Amino acid sequence: MTTIPNASAKGIPIHAVGDTGSQVMLVTLEAARRLGLCITRHLCPLLKPLWPDGTPHVAYGRANVELRVENSPRAWAHAVIVDWRCRWEVLLGRDTLATLGVSPASPAMLHRSNGATTIPNHASKHIDGLWHCTMEAAYEDFPDMAPSHDLATAVTAEPSTATAQIPEPMHTHLMHAQLALPTGFFVKECNDEFVRLDVLYPKATPNSISKHTHHQCMSGASAQALAAELWTACLVLREYPGGCPPPATYVPIWPPMHDGTKSLFIMQHSLSPAAREAVENTAQVRLWYGIDEESGAFSQLPIFTKSKPRTDECRVLFNDSGNNCLNMHSISMQLPHPAKHVQFLCDVRIVLSIDMALFFTQLHLAADVADFWVYDGAHYGKLHTRRMVQGNSESPAIAQAFLTHVLGTAKSLHSKLLIYINNVYLKDAAGDEAAHIRDVGIMLCCLATANVMVNMCKSLWCATSGVEVLGHTWSANCSWVPFDHRVATLQGMDFPVMVSSIRRLCGSINSISEHIPWSQALLAPFYEATGKVRLTKANQDALREPWAALQQALLDVCALYVPLPGAPLILHTDAAGAGVRGVLLAQRLDDPEDLAPVAYFSRTFGGQQGSKPSVWREACTAYEAVKYFYPYLDGCANFWLETNCAVVVSLHTHKTTNDGDALAHFKLGLSELGVKKNMIFHRPGVDQQTADWL
Repeated sequence: MTTIPNASAKGIPIHAVGDTGSQVMLVTLEAARRLGLCITRHLCPLLKPLWPDGTPHVAYGRANVELRVENSPRAWAHAVIVDWRCRWEVLLGRDTLATLGVSPASPAMLHRSNGATTIPNHASKHIDGLWHCTMEAAYEDFPDMAPSHDLATAVTAEPSTATAQIPEPMHTHLMHAQLALPTGFFVKECNDEFVRLDVLYPKATPNSISKHTHHQCMSGASAQALAAELWTACLVLREYPGGCPPPATYVPIWPPMHDGTKSLFIMQHSLSPAAREAVENTAQVRLWYGIDEESGAFSQLPIFTKSKPRTDECRVLFNDSGNNCLNMHSISMQLPHPAKHVQFLCDVRIVLSIDMALFFTQLHLAADVADFWVYDGAHYGKLHTRRMVQGNSESPAIAQAFLTHVLGTAKSLHSKLLIYINNVYLKDAAGDEAAHIRDVGIMLCCLATANVMVNMCKSLWCATSGVEVLGHTWSANCSWVPFDHRVATLQGMDFPVMVSSIRRLCGSINSISEHIPWSQALLAPFYEATGKVRLTKANQDALREPWAALQQALLDVCALYVPLPGAPLILHTDAAGAGVRGVLLAQRLDDPEDLAPVAYFSRTFGGQQGSKPSVWREACTAYEAVKYFYPYLDGCANFWLETNCAVVVSLHTHKTTNDGDALAHFKLGLSELGVKKNMIFHRPGVDQQTADWL
């Protein structure tokens, strides 16, 4: 659950929390009476218990309540009244949070919080948002972790069930979220093994730096200064050979796991030929590189078991993902909202992009938890490792926390750094190459202190064009586009015939949806198909035309513009029977007549919304588009909205007729978002037959 700051109901402040796992909104009886809600006792709903043997809770009644979060529009929601005492007054469910435009760690939520917000203890927390460099002092507030045994002592007995626990409280701040790891989670260690493995990597030399450093310095003097700075920090520069793990520079770690986890390996028959081959190949690799750490191959996947609370039922898991669902804390990471790209890149003139190649395996796993980390070795069979696996869902969060910990000491770079998993970006807003190169030296010194290696082949220094930043290619002319190889991969995909393939397709398209007009209308038929158990021949035939339309749209993926601070913003909205669409445009400072797209927005109508009057659809489009683009518009002094509906232009003069007047709701919502009467203008409409057909 997440505390929702500055929430109110009927204009009265309330203590509200949000839970994306809840399907209903709950209000305590005491709070309902304090708010003066009209409670309906007819057909009191039953709240389903968590476990089958539990008794359903009979709610006290139902009510409609007007809600508001600071800097967001008012919204009416249906609530269930419960008669119990708890620390909160109102619990906002998933649908209510979506109606208010609030989600944990979303840009709008972080803007409204205006500071740090503590998220209470919860077993299945999710982080969806941008991970950003934080202050080192933030780690001082976390409690120490008491290890179950000496880290330096190898454990050869059966894995212990008493794994060290990670404290649950998590803290969100304005531009980042971080995993609550204890202060002593990362302990630097350079033992004999580090020395043996470090010898395997070619050391950086002045010649290799000049040959393998990719830079875009504007002058020869700047290139020489960069080379000198890199040579000063040559200890962190390496050329990574394939197949050789980098040296582990830290004491083995415990990933965040639940109580009572244990592993059980079942061998029912002798090793298969593939498994025997895996053992032989692994042994050869170990002898070749001088690696003496354990490695195993199994003919079957390990089976992990843990009883559900209050039952004797055990879940049998067959892969690493299932293990994470049951034994580890669930922590998901997603690419940040496009507005975060704009906030970081709007004033950039020079940027550095480095990738820590093979970074994940630089962290060892403690012996009593390493058995839970298994991966598929393809023809080598099923392998388990003593190092952190990159494909594991826990690894990105731990890697993010590690780099945040390492670079947190460089306080002068906090406003210039952007960290996402194992990618680090350093920007300069003044265009001063000399100052930027000095910042590069400071950052490399921090990495050298932690023995973190940088791959020269995957780093771009002093760059001004074609820089890969968070899944897109950025250039100093304020443009950013998706990777060409990503779009080409989508265009070259075979027609999906399985539900799992369609889910992956939808996720891939959504990652670049801000570049595609009507992306959600294009995906609507595929969303419907994901709800099926399997695709029949008729289902596949029905997707042929939408598939062709989607492939055509990928040929017209738009390059977007990163508006400079103070640039005028124009929002064009349009509606069709399929859904709503908006495009945010910005005036180029060098050519005010040239409008460049900043981002696209689209959403499909659900239920009977598509059959509602066109006036309702156009007003809904204006409101939803402004709410979506709010992170871009907040603080913009020169903004206007253009619509092809005359009723929306005069929406602020609309007179409310009753409490259920939808136009009054949209009018109030736009006012709360800061859109005034003089900001809405009329423009000629366009025919949206394609969207309606989809």
